[in-house]
Amino acid sequence: MKRLVRYLLLISAAIILIGVIGIFFSYVADAPATSQETDAITIGWVGDMVPGDALYNSNVFVGVASLLQKPDLMIGNLEGTFAHEDRISKCNYLFARCHAFRGDASFAFAFKSTGFDFISLVNNHSYDFGDDGLFDTETELSRVGMPYISPTHPTTTIVVKGKRIGIMGLSSTPPAETISDYTYITKTVQILKKTNDIVIVIMHAGAEGSDKTGVPNETEYM
Repeated sequence: MKRLVRYLLLISAAIILIGVIGIFFSYVADAPATSQETDAITIGWVGDMVPGDALYNSNVFVGVASLLQKPDLMIGNLEGTFAHEDRISKCNYLFARCHAFRGDASFAFAFKSTGFDFISLVNNHSYDFGDDGLFDTETELSRVGMPYISPTHPTTTIVVKGKRIGIMGLSSTPPAETISDYTYITKTVQILKKTNDIVIVIMHAGAEGSDKTGVPNETEYM
């Protein structure tokens, strides 16, 4: 009889414990997000993107649109221009292995409508069609309301979830060859930190060519 009572007490205790655990996990699941969680900002980044014709631009992001829309701040690198047809290509002067990228300006709208929040033009193709081509590209991004940085505007500030975010771009090619200018980098980051909650430094660099496809555990030359 005593053994039966002991078993019943153990079973009752176990039932009570399970109930308490269930209530706890139910509370955790239903509890509102903490301040730290709501203050967190997720950042996404997409590398080199080259614009094409209007048909290409309207479909190129369809398969990844849901991924692009997830981060609070989605940044992309535009590796090309929206230069007008009368702009002069750099390849008129650089004959060896020259690639000048120009695409339809609808690519700017594709950025905006798909989920991108910010575009970097600080790279080795921003001047493919000279100053005028860069101006055309900046103009189209501004027209659709897409914030950007470029060789002429290498830093800027945007606001995401109430936080000021300073963004700075670095490139390894002239005239924005700043990636190894450590005095400039340090000074600029310090300036941005004074007026921003977060500072993001974007760099564009790396080697090209079939013999540079993978250099693990080695120094990469460009």
